[in-house]
Amino acid sequence: MRVSVIIPSILRPSLEAAVQSIRTQTTADRIDLQIIVGIASDAQVTSDLASKFGVLFRKSASGRSAAANINAAAQAIDGEYVALLEDDDRWTPQFLEIALNALEGADFASSTTLQLTEQNEIVCIGDFPVPSGWIMKRSAWETIGGFNEAYRLHGDNEWLGRLAEKRIPRIHLVEATAPITRLAVQVHRPQLLKLLQCGGPALRLVRHASPFPLILRTVHASSIMARIATNRASDAEHAREYETLMRRFRRIPW
Repeated sequence: MRVSVIIPSILRPSLEAAVQSIRTQTTADRIDLQIIVGIASDAQVTSDLASKFGVLFRKSASGRSAAANINAAAQAIDGEYVALLEDDDRWTPQFLEIALNALEGADFASSTTLQLTEQNEIVCIGDFPVPSGWIMKRSAWETIGGFNEAYRLHGDNEWLGRLAEKRIPRIHLVEATAPITRLAVQVHRPQLLKLLQCGGPALRLVRHASPFPLILRTVHASSIMARIATNRASDAEHAREYETLMRRFRRIPW
């Protein structure tokens, strides 16, 4: 079995930790891993970087966005499964093992995240299905296609909207103690309720054995989403993309 992992990257120092979290999966001795790092066309990569990390680098020819980097990397996919991991996030060691087992009953899986500051202090559990927790059968990726590069802030929402339209069987992995019935979710985890409401008809919640989420998500104070609240230009772009998503899907897909 081969898993192709796409990392859209701006060559942060944290890229090495992201790659290391892939290399140290509990499945590493029995699954072939292909790691493809998508970068901007003008990114400077030293000659030893690919050999140091054991990865392929693919440059985008169409832009500097995460969507463009993902699409560039996707051209090199040759695994039976496709996963995504952003260059400042990490997988816990059990992620691939749990997710691949879960995909025996679905074609696409996402995951809750443990959100951390840049100093590794716990912020909270996040239930939005960020791309760092996506893994799918290759057939699902080929059915949906790449990211829409017209979206700078919410390309993940747009992609998830197309996923729901195709009614591709989908699971969302939650920690062992998370609520999974609709009533319990409504009372205790409003973001999980939003996921059930906006994730499409083929989505179901699945608990795994760990008491913690399987994805470690870094929350940057200077991130694009953090700036939306204080920067009028970003706020306007966010509003435009949300309006486009509402026209296209009649909801903000999760």
